Amino acid sequence: IYANTHVDHDEVRWLFDALPRATVATRADGVVVAWNSAAEKLFGWPAASALGTAPSWMISSRDRSSARSRCRRAGI
Repeated sequence: IYANTHVDHDEVRWLFDALPRATVATRADGVVVAWNSAAEKLFGWPAASALGTAPSWMISSRDRSSARSRCRRAGI
């Protein structure tokens, strides 16, 4: 549905950071690809330290397994 849509990554980054709640986006393998300023405050990690890592302490093993299953079903 979005295949032909131009994505302005700076605008998406700005919108993501403007979210008032701690929001973290990861790839299917758990590596952090986005970490907003509210997440910095909640977890005490600056985005620069969190990006590219897979902080297992954030997600329980049960939830991690469930997330992997959902990603597989979605073809991600």
